[in-house]
Amino acid sequence: MKIWFCPYELQPHLQLNANDEAQTRDGVLLKIQLADGGVGFSDCHPWIQFKDADWREQIKSLKEDRPLPLISRSLELALWDSSSRSRGISLFPKQPLLKSHYTLTDTTQFSLAQLQQIVAQGYDVVKLKLGRDLRSDREFLRRLIPIAPEQLKLRLDFNLKPSFEELMNWFEGLGQDIRERFDFIEDPFEYSLDSWSTFKERWGCPLAIDQSLSADMDLAAADVLIIKPGRVNGETINTCVEKWGHKRWVFTHSMDHPVGRMMALGFAMNFYQVNPEKVEVGGFESAEFYKRTLFDDQIYQDGALQLGTDGAGIGFDAQLEELDWETLLP
Repeated sequence: MKIWFCPYELQPHLQLNANDEAQTRDGVLLKIQLADGGVGFSDCHPWIQFKDADWREQIKSLKEDRPLPLISRSLELALWDSSSRSRGISLFPKQPLLKSHYTLTDTTQFSLAQLQQIVAQGYDVVKLKLGRDLRSDREFLRRLIPIAPEQLKLRLDFNLKPSFEELMNWFEGLGQDIRERFDFIEDPFEYSLDSWSTFKERWGCPLAIDQSLSADMDLAAADVLIIKPGRVNGETINTCVEKWGHKRWVFTHSMDHPVGRMMALGFAMNFYQVNPEKVEVGGFESAEFYKRTLFDDQIYQDGALQLGTDGAGIGFDAQLEELDWETLLP
């Protein structure tokens, strides 16, 4: 297998989560060519804040034939793309069409006009990135709920920032009128069977697991599995299907390059095509997390509906062709 790589930088508009600061986000695109001539592409987007090795270490590990888990998954997805391209098939099936939630990374910049725009675009679910300041988060919810349409559900993502005690106390200060609007709480605090079960017993709110997701864990206390196809390998996904297929499965991208974001959408569409009874609103939107690139212009969406790209495989043919690829494995 021949492998090339192309580093990139993304410029965030805002702080993206409770563990991040608004700074340049670096990653690397991969290009592979198989012995039969088939070509595939994928994204490797490390999050240093979540203890990933940076893209240079990822590439080095691949060159030295000791690939780290993140770039190993990137290779899996590049092979998937290659298979689809060789058959002239898009990674985006015609059905099911999937809706995205709207991700709000910075509540301090939120306005009534933005809320009205979100609703007008057909979003039924808003995901709030919280945990930087719990007091401000609570005040924001108290302002938001009275003006939000009744059908609008909220997903709260704390990125494991609070402790169990902190979040228990925080929920004490929320009224039932606020809590009943929550679709689920994602990564409220470090996962344990006892603490998550206790929290659910007290508040009756579904809990979703993302960062701690592992096929080896007892996930009985989690109601929702957050699957990021760019980070969770195929073996883990298959094992979780066998063990926890009865739970809710919500797919989302990793706020990565458009290639990575669309790979997550394509993976989810194919999963739900086989499991139509499990379709969920996911995290597929190409909202303005970053300054736009030429890749963003190739993504089709209709409000909350995410439609993918043109062409075979992941698409983006012209944009990928124009990149300056560096040889990794000739």
